[in-house]
Amino acid sequence: MAELLLDPAIRMWVILPIVFISLLFGLLRHYVMVLLRSDNGSVTQEQIKDRYYFPVGIASCKEITTDQN
Repeated sequence: MAELLLDPAIRMWVILPIVFISLLFGLLRHYVMVLLRSDNGSVTQEQIKDRYYFPVGIASCKEITTDQN
């Protein structure tokens, strides 16, 4: 198998910029997603209660139906 020799200039002018651009793109993507999901402050107290009680109600209904059999 042939050995791959790289010129040191390739590392400085090709590989490092690709890594740097990939890192910046990942950071940009993260912060865009954070900005797009920033509507969490509009959740009301009633919505929080509904989200909590809905699974509890389903579990209790399942218990009631299995107890009747």
